[in-house]
Amino acid sequence: MIVYVETNFVLQLALRQEEADAADTILERAKQGIIKLVLPAFSLSEPYSTLTYRALERRAIYNSLMRQLALLSRSEPHQQTAAVLQQLLAMWRGLERREIDLLHSAITDMMSASRTIQTELGDIQRSANYRSLYDLSPQDGIILAAIVRDLDAQDQAEAKCFISTNIKDFGDPDIRAELKSFNCRYISKLADALGFIDSTGST
Repeated sequence: MIVYVETNFVLQLALRQEEADAADTILERAKQGIIKLVLPAFSLSEPYSTLTYRALERRAIYNSLMRQLALLSRSEPHQQTAAVLQQLLAMWRGLERREIDLLHSAITDMMSASRTIQTELGDIQRSANYRSLYDLSPQDGIILAAIVRDLDAQDQAEAKCFISTNIKDFGDPDIRAELKSFNCRYISKLADALGFIDSTGST
């Protein structure tokens, strides 16, 4: 069966979020050839934007705390607090590099066991329609357009699913119906996706 994933699957793997274990299992099934893991190439670049945005927020907090540290360090009664804050800031400063390293590792691991869908001109054009029809963001519109184009080229009889924890957008009933027309089920939880894979006899 074909399992489509997108940006949040990559982030689950990289940042060890709440469904990371299920993501690991799905990736391992792909490595074993039990399933075909597919993702839009756009989903490999979008996580960097997510981490960059988080890094900018953290830098603002870091700069603010550094100013507080400078003030605390000048006051004798606050020396112990300043020392603790200094240690915290040293760890805080290393978060950005650590997350980027984790993302690099996760993407490298994924690309060894998956097929990527390159973005084409038609995807950009179709995404504009999806933004209008489903009120999707430009990024989500491009991802959905690439997946639908790939679905159209697959064997209708083969079981497929699209996993995205972004149920607010991709859980739209009309999107589900469009995916279903290609024999593709939308699933919002990775654990449920594993159950679906099992139910198809893919294991």
